[in-house]
Amino acid sequence: MNANMLELLLIDLEEEFDFDRSLALYEVSWTLAGLGMDRSDPAFASLAREAYTLFRARHPELVLARGTWPDLVATARPVPEEGEVDLDPETTSDRSTPILLLVHPDDLPPAPGPTL
Repeated sequence: MNANMLELLLIDLEEEFDFDRSLALYEVSWTLAGLGMDRSDPAFASLAREAYTLFRARHPELVLARGTWPDLVATARPVPEEGEVDLDPETTSDRSTPILLLVHPDDLPPAPGPTL
């Protein structure tokens, strides 16, 4: 079942990416839960991690960034790719809370210049 679930998850993540040209990382866990896998299932986290790893392997050109609502890409700034990424973040209604996403570097806004 996990192989089939992984395949379905990857299909959905690819569709989300194709639609938005970016992928907010919360989509990994939200989509997996939407496919019917319970978050309390011991395999949930490892399946989400495997999907993220495979998605990244398919799209090595993408960079990890943080952006804020309502337009994640327009506010995105690259972040280091070291360490764990949270694929099941706590939800919040605070629009200033940064959200991790994968985005093509050409779609990132220009870095802010120095202030004088």
